[in-house]
Amino acid sequence: MSLSPQHTIIALYLGESFGHLGVFNSDHKKIFDRAFFLPQTNLKSVLTQTQLELQSQGLTTRHVYVVSKYFDRLRNFRLGGSVAQVVDQDFENSYTVTNDKCLSLAAASLVISVAPGQEDETFFNSEIDRIKKINPDVNKVVLCLKETNSYQLNTSALQELFETKGFKVFKSAGPSNMKQIRLTLLQGGTEGTKDELLEDFTTALGPDTTVHFWTDVGFKSEFQNFELFNSANSFLGHINKKDKNRFCGYFDIESFRVISSEIKSDWPSPWGLIPTNWTPDFPFQFQPLSELKLNELSIINLQEKMNQYEPGPVLAGRGIKPLLLDLFYDQLIEIEFMNLLFPQLRSDNYRNKVSGQVSILFKAQSHDHYRCDLLEMKAAISSHVNRICRTYSNDKDLKYTGPLAKLFDVKAAAFSWPDIIFKEVGFKK
Repeated sequence: MSLSPQHTIIALYLGESFGHLGVFNSDHKKIFDRAFFLPQTNLKSVLTQTQLELQSQGLTTRHVYVVSKYFDRLRNFRLGGSVAQVVDQDFENSYTVTNDKCLSLAAASLVISVAPGQEDETFFNSEIDRIKKINPDVNKVVLCLKETNSYQLNTSALQELFETKGFKVFKSAGPSNMKQIRLTLLQGGTEGTKDELLEDFTTALGPDTTVHFWTDVGFKSEFQNFELFNSANSFLGHINKKDKNRFCGYFDIESFRVISSEIKSDWPSPWGLIPTNWTPDFPFQFQPLSELKLNELSIINLQEKMNQYEPGPVLAGRGIKPLLLDLFYDQLIEIEFMNLLFPQLRSDNYRNKVSGQVSILFKAQSHDHYRCDLLEMKAAISSHVNRICRTYSNDKDLKYTGPLAKLFDVKAAAFSWPDIIFKEVGFKK
């Protein structure tokens, strides 16, 4: 694809809590670069500002290329609160039979159970009225009926009926394939998030802009919702493979993890097995937003459970509890990405707030035998990171990558999400 001088493309990484956007012109030069923290702004605002900047320079954009981890914010939630199900009687929520400990994908009160002899249009209109009283916002339905049954309304007629009532219809193969049911329910349960995301692009950049998301087969403008859960890992695994690495250690403000270049089938999602490709990752025991706390013996510990992105670390400006990231403040202010993300990071106010909160914690230690200082804590964290990475790589070369890779490997190459996305797009002049 060729670009005329006034045309640009946008390369965007969209994580759970932060994004990094770059705009490139036909000379392959980056003319706009912005990182943003989602608890302090929103995607639509960033895209709108980008569009205004382009217009002020007489430039246009028609293509956006996105690598995303945004859908991961749904991993801890039960889904299906606005999704109805149409199932054969006695097959209600059958997808949970072997996954009783997994998160729910459907609301039991929104199930329409179909018994022989009661499946005419009057029955379905009555059931639609019933579920609308339970939740007026129900606007999606999953059809999951046995193909061998002969109902007065066939699948096509049933789909048309629901569509006339304002529903978006998702069809599953039948109640016996539990993995396929989960996949279809996941499609329905995440449709609202996808629609909101795409609306941000359309509203800010215009309806003629095409958005391409990375999936396990490359950038696509037409994709299934569930594919976006693996977008970032798949992209990094793809880069691993090109660099002839089996694993990479990836580090940003959301997660520290080792990512494989292998592609597996049947994703073990929080909602049960989903029949889709996925790229394995192996998170560290502690994470960037792990809180430092004194235990009952006044010994400093890193909590395994991560804090929320809001208010985030102290260095983000609103946090008051020291997190792992705050320990590395002096190193983080030397990383260009962090200064893009938090423009006030180098200010005296931020420096004093971070150092004050961290100092209070270390001074509160009451047992000299177990006392450690900031340098010792950082060294222990770095040692653990390197040991885990060596374990996965079998002591062979393992690439450290990501915006914060230099925290643990000073020789790590400079990393920019927009740059590596644009490089993969491969436009030619």
